[in-house]
Amino acid sequence: MKVSRVLRGSLSPAAVVLFFLMPAPALSQTPAEPLSLSRAIAIARENNPDYLTQRNQLRAAAWEVRSAYGSLLPSLSSSTSFGYTATGERRLDTVVLDQQPAQYSSRYSLGMSLSLSGTTLLAPSVARAQERAAEETVEGAGASLEADVSQRYLTVLEAREAVEQAERELARTEEHVRLAQARLEVGAGTQLDVSRAEVQRGQAEVRLVQALNTAANERLMLGQIMGTRLPDDVVLSETFELFAPDWTPAELGAVALTESPVLNASRAQADAATTRARAAATSYLPTISFNANLSGYISQAGDIGPIVSRELQRAQSGFESCLAQNDLFGAVGLPLEQCSDPTLPAFQQALRQEIQVQNRGFPFDYVRQPMSASVTVSLPIFTGLTRQQQVEEARIARLNAEYQVRTQEIRTEVEVETALRNLQTAYRSALLQQQIRETSEEELRLAQERFRFGATTSVEVVDAQANLAEAERAEIAAIYGFHRSLAILEAQLGQPLTPP
Repeated sequence: MKVSRVLRGSLSPAAVVLFFLMPAPALSQTPAEPLSLSRAIAIARENNPDYLTQRNQLRAAAWEVRSAYGSLLPSLSSSTSFGYTATGERRLDTVVLDQQPAQYSSRYSLGMSLSLSGTTLLAPSVARAQERAAEETVEGAGASLEADVSQRYLTVLEAREAVEQAERELARTEEHVRLAQARLEVGAGTQLDVSRAEVQRGQAEVRLVQALNTAANERLMLGQIMGTRLPDDVVLSETFELFAPDWTPAELGAVALTESPVLNASRAQADAATTRARAAATSYLPTISFNANLSGYISQAGDIGPIVSRELQRAQSGFESCLAQNDLFGAVGLPLEQCSDPTLPAFQQALRQEIQVQNRGFPFDYVRQPMSASVTVSLPIFTGLTRQQQVEEARIARLNAEYQVRTQEIRTEVEVETALRNLQTAYRSALLQQQIRETSEEELRLAQERFRFGATTSVEVVDAQANLAEAERAEIAAIYGFHRSLAILEAQLGQPLTPP
């Protein structure tokens, strides 16, 4: 910020205002590191929230590809459960069947399943096509971000040039005020000449204050799009030069049709739509499903008393049947069976021990169940025309995507040629504005000489200074208009341009 020109000599009211408008860091801190355009773009790619949101699509798309390949692998599942049933009577309506002891149970299950269809087999291709479309979309977002940063960077430079122009204008008006006052003191001038010069100086001070405010605001906007706050004394180190844009629409159009990020994103979307249409057509193919299951179960009674009682009852019934059978065998002379008397303490103790041994294993000593496996082939015959609708919708989406590519190709060709024409017009305008500024400088020099020797009044000098200031501002606008047009053309081409 070149405010030192304003603060030299006597402190005018505007100079005091400008002094207090200067940010404190600019007066006390070490100057910030120069910021080039490439560095600004790199910072924006790492910090701009909108771009980072777009870039997160790549992670989601990558996982969609992994998931699509994972669908070709069998699904494995496992489960285990634990149960408890309290003691009580088992009933059938009003009939008591027996006394049910408390039961503890556990079971496990291992399952494997795999379902293959045309849609499943083509899922990786669809996911890869969508991933490519996401990559091209993010690339287009990056190119758009670079274009926005370039435009804002140029705007900040233009605002800085406007501040320097306003300082030069203020310095010229200060010089004219001193000259008018000197002529008045020696009696060669009038108070009207001094008043006119002071009015013009005041207007120059206002323009400088406004230019400083605009430069500060543009710096804030550049920091916003970069996703960070720039220091007040940041120095933009990039330099831009005018050159003759001697390209032809045909050669730039050929580059744009190959490298344009927007066009490439549209083509990737069309490829993804084609793959989705091919996958939708596979709904007419059969689906093959494989399933296998392995399970185990264990149950243990909390109290074996009811079980022992039930088994003793069964043994007593068996003992009585055995005795009756022996009576029959004895009557016909057949050998007798050995009958175990359940009332004997030894029998009851042996039975209890046997039941005690069998009533073990909870919770993990499972009894393995037979493995089961199945293969199912299904072929939908009629689904209410939903398949036909889905296939037709996918085909229409593919056609629309192809039409969109053609539309984007036409738009790209037109936009590139329009941008090139605007660039060439901006170049010629900048050259003409340079000539106008040089002529205005000569006009001001002659007017100052005439006023110094009393050949004219201050009106001629004031008009010449106003003309020069306007020419300087128009030249700055024309030069940066050229560079902005170049940035727009480069964004449409998807690559930087070097002077031909």
